[in-house]
Amino acid sequence: PWGEARRLAAAALCLLALVFVLAMPIFFVTPRLGRGALARAEGGLTGLVGFSDEVSLGEYGRLQQSSRIVMRVRVEDPYATRNQYLRWRGVGLDRFDGRTWRKSSREKIFKSRDKTSPRDFFGFGTTEDAGRLTTQTFFVEPVDTPVLFAAHRAVGISGALPYVGQDAEGGLTTREHPRERITYRAFSDTAGPPLESLRRDAGQYSREDAARYLQLPENLDPRIPELARGLIVGTGADNNYDAAHVIEDYFRQNFKYSLEVRGEGADPLADFMFRVRAGHCEYYSTAMAVMLRSQNIAARVVNGFQMGEYNDAADVFTVRQSDAHSWVEVYFPETGAWVAFDPTPVAGRPFGVNGQGPRGLMGKYAEALEMFWIQYVVDYDRQEQQQLATRFRDRAGDLQRGGFRFLEGVIATASGWWAGITAAGGVVARPSFLGLAPYALFAGAGGLALVLVARRRGFSFRALAKSLRGAGKGRQSPVAFYERMTRALAARGARRAPDQTPLEFASTLDAPEALLITRAYNRVRFGARELSPSETARVEEWLQKIEKP
Repeated sequence: PWGEARRLAAAALCLLALVFVLAMPIFFVTPRLGRGALARAEGGLTGLVGFSDEVSLGEYGRLQQSSRIVMRVRVEDPYATRNQYLRWRGVGLDRFDGRTWRKSSREKIFKSRDKTSPRDFFGFGTTEDAGRLTTQTFFVEPVDTPVLFAAHRAVGISGALPYVGQDAEGGLTTREHPRERITYRAFSDTAGPPLESLRRDAGQYSREDAARYLQLPENLDPRIPELARGLIVGTGADNNYDAAHVIEDYFRQNFKYSLEVRGEGADPLADFMFRVRAGHCEYYSTAMAVMLRSQNIAARVVNGFQMGEYNDAADVFTVRQSDAHSWVEVYFPETGAWVAFDPTPVAGRPFGVNGQGPRGLMGKYAEALEMFWIQYVVDYDRQEQQQLATRFRDRAGDLQRGGFRFLEGVIATASGWWAGITAAGGVVARPSFLGLAPYALFAGAGGLALVLVARRRGFSFRALAKSLRGAGKGRQSPVAFYERMTRALAARGARRAPDQTPLEFASTLDAPEALLITRAYNRVRFGARELSPSETARVEEWLQKIEKP
């Protein structure tokens, strides 16, 4: 009886496996009938501050103490992550009363999706070069805000959303407080204008722009404009772009980041700047925006999120409430561009890689499995089907092209070898590949004989490959690039303390390249991953920037 039961169980398992194998292709190719991008999820987040029409000094400190996940972001185009650190923009605020930032304009431009478009695309702008667009896929958990996040200078949103609105400060929203997971794609021109055009930009502000972006609170402490003027004049900055960088660097180098310490009293901004000299991000963005406005440089505060922690198994950035951030955008009227500046010290802009240590590895792969479930089961729609088919076609094409290149290389090598033989023997004839047949048959027979003998003697090719991989690792350190970076930094007087982790050390430096290299180091050192050729090239670029005198 037990044998019969085992046979029945085995048959049932085989049947289930067969059904699974047959059903999965049907699941991936069958069109979805629902909205796809809006999937029900329980337990919506509450208390997510900073993304309404106003935010007060001190609120971000409470938000940044929570590690709850807000969203996950996949960056499909590597342009931005190779050249700059991205932030996920939420809302722009233009009016400050000394304690609270607000939006002075409630005006919104609503875009209805084009029902004839297979991608449900909402367009908001254009770009000079489509190759500069960075594509981001957002998987936003249930939050009590209608804000849609995107990298700076978003030109379009793609997703099965009821509508998308854009306000006067460039903020994007969908329907009010969607208490469900939202999935969408954002397309941003992250390249920005050339620095030369920004430095030459001396255009005049319109009356409306001056009223909105040069506004200052009543009874502003006179020390604030005096300090701003002294910094700009003292460094010789003769244009708005360089003046903004001077003030940005002043806070980065002379203040400390803290979630506990904050400005107090009737004038918390002045208290922060001249007594406490420590605080979290909205104090820094507020101080920089007010200083710029006091020198007739148009600026506004932007609230959003930092890039988050990268999970290489899921290929996403995990963004938590603790990644909430505030920064400054400066307006250049001739160029017609808003340019981001971030005065918060590096310690307040953490940059990490998920998956360090046993617990971290388990969490990393658990999150990767969850992302697969969200993307291909819960939120899988027609657009995902098209992308999956495109990726499969591209991979097949790459394999085909790679195979052709390999065969061409073999043929070219054989042609050269045959030409050498015929020339040495005085034979004048066109090389014939049929002449290689006896040699190929001989080599194949010899190889087969060696394999048969090796198997009879218990030889394991798998063990040999494993030992060769181990020997290769022993010959060349996989983290030599990190040692090269630390040597270059040591030559400039920046040495890592014995009690500092690599990420803590990189966070103390005002060098984004050091953070990027450290992220790659953590992935190689603790994630048992190897750098791809493109990643190796990017690391080399970052190293060269650090090694410049």
